[in-house]
Amino acid sequence: MNYFSHIAARIAFHVRKRLYLFLQALPSPERGNKLLIVRLDAIGDYILFRNCIHQIHQSDRFKNFEITLLGNQLWRDLAEGVDKDVVDKFLWIDPKIIYNQSDFTLQKLLLFARLKFSGFQVTLHPVHSRMMEVDRFLAELKTGWLIGSMGDEINYPAGEKAAADKLYNELIPVQGYSTFEFSRNVDFLSGITGIPHPGLQLKMAVQSTPTEESAIVIAPGAGHERRKWQAANFGTVIRTISKTYPQAFFYICGTATDKGAAHIIKQNTADCNVIDMTGELSLLGFAQLMKRSRLVLSNESSAIHLAAALDIPAVCLSNGNMFGRFNPYPVSMGKNIITIYSDEAFYDSGLFKSNVEKTRVFSSSPISQIHPDQVAEHCIGLLRKTVQSV
Repeated sequence: MNYFSHIAARIAFHVRKRLYLFLQALPSPERGNKLLIVRLDAIGDYILFRNCIHQIHQSDRFKNFEITLLGNQLWRDLAEGVDKDVVDKFLWIDPKIIYNQSDFTLQKLLLFARLKFSGFQVTLHPVHSRMMEVDRFLAELKTGWLIGSMGDEINYPAGEKAAADKLYNELIPVQGYSTFEFSRNVDFLSGITGIPHPGLQLKMAVQSTPTEESAIVIAPGAGHERRKWQAANFGTVIRTISKTYPQAFFYICGTATDKGAAHIIKQNTADCNVIDMTGELSLLGFAQLMKRSRLVLSNESSAIHLAAALDIPAVCLSNGNMFGRFNPYPVSMGKNIITIYSDEAFYDSGLFKSNVEKTRVFSSSPISQIHPDQVAEHCIGLLRKTVQSV
């Protein structure tokens, strides 16, 4: 960037910043019965929360409110496909627009203006591990009553959570970080509606065409490299399953970034019925394929939460990342979800609390320690429960 371009960029930045401060200072319009729900986190987080939206929609407190969902564009087609009956308006963004608080981009200005002048009476931010950048953005909107989860401190610099808490009009106390995330979301729901919801279930209704073939979904992706099992190991498991169920079809699913893993799996399963679907399915399409499948084999990722919501048997491969919060699945929510860990210590109930504590941010246990024979055994065991003949 030359000198003049640099000066022009600095001037543009200061103009956008002044415009942002100007918008912030403007009075908000008259507020109607409008509710803004903010969920900017990942696919799995939304799957574990979305059933609460249905209860919010029916609650005495919000039953007459128009609901707008501000969400992460990653799960747009899924939410619009399964939740359009309870959400009146969807607003989709790349969360990075907000995460960089000092970057006053045109996208951020337009989003700020749109939200500020929409007349929301209440804003819900139910995310447990909140971020200061989002807290400040929502508080600066001054759109009405701001409600958040009491949450934890893992995404805040030391000492900042107390200051962030003061930005909210109401904070809902929830169970500690050793509680499974869906149960924590139910706590939040009970806090804002004033009614306990002990019977709320994790479920999702997806329309899908039945199939006679035994489809098995393979999901080799994950949010971080340390949570990805070796692609060649998936191939080994597929070959073992195929010996027992030679007519089974294996669908490798994921984003385009999982193409490399899919290629390795295909190389190792030349004599099996393996179809590479990576990068080809929308999230809703993935859910529809999973709905007509007999089994899901996946790293600890959104695929496991989707399988649980659709009541599809699944084997989850985990290095214990955020143990207790996102894994293992409670039997009441996923009776056919089996989690296989990289460290035997995760199976020891006496070490539950210490395992939770040491994996709150991430687990350093190498997922490579999971043996393919163990995985194949559990997969075949679940298939025997669901497949009469293949």
